[in-house]
Amino acid sequence: MLGLRPAVTWRSTVVQVKALETGATVGYGSRWTAPGPTRVGLVPVGYADGYPAQLVDSGNPHRVLIETPAGTRSVPVLGAVSMDQIVIDLGGLESTESLQGSQVVLLSDQPDSTVGLHPLARRAGIPPHAVLTSLSASIPRVYVADSQGGSVRSGVRGSTLESNVSVGRALA
Repeated sequence: MLGLRPAVTWRSTVVQVKALETGATVGYGSRWTAPGPTRVGLVPVGYADGYPAQLVDSGNPHRVLIETPAGTRSVPVLGAVSMDQIVIDLGGLESTESLQGSQVVLLSDQPDSTVGLHPLARRAGIPPHAVLTSLSASIPRVYVADSQGGSVRSGVRGSTLESNVSVGRALA
């Protein structure tokens, strides 16, 4: 074994929390309808950023991880992936605090994660390398040093990519 492990994490934040009434719809073509009153969060990431638009399945929705005061929770993506945002279901979370500003993990570097590179690619029906090469250059990159300490950050936007590699190699 080479000892290789995933090296990329893609994070964003919940920029808005909205309450929806029964019958409200979400996404292009109103692909998801609220079965009852619920809360949703808007995350400023869409297919223009490289998030796979193929992740639409109302019967078995794709999930992301949200970091809440009660811990990290898995929540479904609702409706279609829009050009510049996704909508996530916050209705099942126990937290009564506002989740606006909470971190959302779209792609995890944890090998056994349900939002890891291979599970994400499999759900989208595309090869793993296609997920990585589709990530927009406009997403800021953070190169996390593994042995040199510190990190290098590039750009400012609504989401970041973290790559757990040596800074010297990442910038070469």
